[in-house]
Amino acid sequence: MDVDAIVAGLAERDRWKARLAALERDWKALKGRRARLEAQLARLLQELRGLEAISGELLTARGMPGGGGTGSHEGTSTFRPIR
Repeated sequence: MDVDAIVAGLAERDRWKARLAALERDWKALKGRRARLEAQLARLLQELRGLEAISGELLTARGMPGGGGTGSHEGTSTFRPIR
């Protein structure tokens, strides 16, 4: 075998190792970002569930708005049914 071919082969191997190392760093960074985004999404979903529960309690406690003057909240809505 030729010495130049051996040196060229070693250089090619080193380039591929460097490329692989860069890809592995990028992969690790992406995994970290994904984990952070999943945690953020979980927090947002929990907050939305809490808001959903609060809005349900408000609707139950106060009644549905826009009754057109019916119920205990007469006059709180500008909605008037067409007859």
